[in-house]
Amino acid sequence: MGIAKDFENFCAKLIIQDKDKIITRCNAITKRLNLDFWGSDSEISHRIYVGSYGRDTAIGVSDLDVIFILPYQTYLRYNNYRYNGQSSLLQSVKASIRKTYSNTDIGGDGQVVVVSFSDGMKFEVVPAFEK
Repeated sequence: MGIAKDFENFCAKLIIQDKDKIITRCNAITKRLNLDFWGSDSEISHRIYVGSYGRDTAIGVSDLDVIFILPYQTYLRYNNYRYNGQSSLLQSVKASIRKTYSNTDIGGDGQVVVVSFSDGMKFEVVPAFEK
């Protein structure tokens, strides 16, 4: 192979496959969280793509990192728990997403809710609060 062909192959690997599927799934997750935490049916509000996908530097996508901003009232509610407030918050976020993706593997990993689809696509949702 020549340099031109090598460069062509390299550039082809930079193209993110399944972008429509990524957007559709992330919009559905965002809409569900907005319904349950903000009372809105927005598919894009309160969501920030982060990580390599969010920076547009992804070379292939193994997981998609998303921050979802929750209302301050939610922070107050879970912060006032005597025990396991953070864990309870993650359980609430998981339960919300499960309403939309009931047959999808949804779990926790530290401070992240992991939504693992059967086709290998994985979203890592970080609930966050604005300071």
